Amino acid sequence: MIVAVGVADDVMDIRWWVKLIGQCTAGTIVAVWGVQMSVIPFVPEPIRIEAEPLRIVLTALLIVTTMNAVNFIDGLDGLAAGVAAIGGVAFFLTAYWVHRNATLTDRSDLAALLMAIIVGCCIGFLPHNWFPAKIFMGDSGAMLLGLVMASAGVVSTGQISSGLYDRANGIPTIVPILLPFAILSLPLLDLGLAVLRRTARGQSPWSADRGHLHHKLIELGHTHRTAVLMMYVWTCILAFGGLAFAIFPWQMVLTVDIVAALIMAGVTAWPYFVRKGRAAQ
Repeated sequence: MIVAVGVADDVMDIRWWVKLIGQCTAGTIVAVWGVQMSVIPFVPEPIRIEAEPLRIVLTALLIVTTMNAVNFIDGLDGLAAGVAAIGGVAFFLTAYWVHRNATLTDRSDLAALLMAIIVGCCIGFLPHNWFPAKIFMGDSGAMLLGLVMASAGVVSTGQISSGLYDRANGIPTIVPILLPFAILSLPLLDLGLAVLRRTARGQSPWSADRGHLHHKLIELGHTHRTAVLMMYVWTCILAFGGLAFAIFPWQMVLTVDIVAALIMAGVTAWPYFVRKGRAAQ
């Protein structure tokens, strides 16, 4: 369903509301057929959702949001595929580690399988999509990535409801639910800023512009390739930094994450400071 909608948009540039209807339909199909969000992240304990209609609505909303987030960052060659591959590795390691350490006779896991598929697809696609790209994923590929990644995140909430993560010993219950959001924090931030920016101008949230995070990196002075690499490193910090909270003491992880973020902030802004220094001379 979502690939058909994406192909139609890539070929015919369909109206935004038609694409949104298609996205909602695809998200609802996934939710109705059983992949449903059963837990809402909350501290100190997750909130369990009992009403099935509410689970369906929340699941479809999460899937649609993630699809658009991934689609919005697909603005530079190699960006969406690389970010999805990095995030997928972090998510796969979590799901796989839990099933290896839990007292189960069957260690198969749908979330880990979906992430392995995503990582494999993205790594195989990247050599052809790296700048200058020979192949583009378009909306059909970006929205499919978002749908599968969101579905894997939703699947993990059902495992928490079953107590699987408690039996794995050592992973706090809240971390597996929040990890998909940590992995997709950059795309979700970009999506939120784009919606605010465009609606403030009186434009459609789906109208194209050059105000995305990756465009800002190029404006700072980065090349196409280095802008993509900057986004990769930020994704690594957020994804693996979030995963580390499940394994190491939070004080140590928080300190390392802050130091890494400060260093990367300096590296990211370096071309801007260099340019300003040259202008001052």
